Amino acid sequence: MREGTPPSAAAAPPGLSFSAADPTLGDLEAEALALGYCAVRLDTGPRQPPAQRLYERSGHRPVPDDNGNRSASYWGEKALGQGPA
Repeated sequence: MREGTPPSAAAAPPGLSFSAADPTLGDLEAEALALGYCAVRLDTGPRQPPAQRLYERSGHRPVPDDNGNRSASYWGEKALGQGPA
């Protein structure tokens, strides 16, 4: 199985609650699983603590920097098919 990091995306546009982003994150994970990925990795920056909380609430666990994104301060990974969706 493969692991993947999706391209950059905003978890919630200005004025949209992060609870509205939950289904989008679940859709991303379902699509990755359907494509044969066993895990997804997401990162976010220091000015986006709600995104980090969203990732952690959905089952992502902190991992070391895996992509060299200098704008990121948090990297998370979730094994697909496990934990909250």
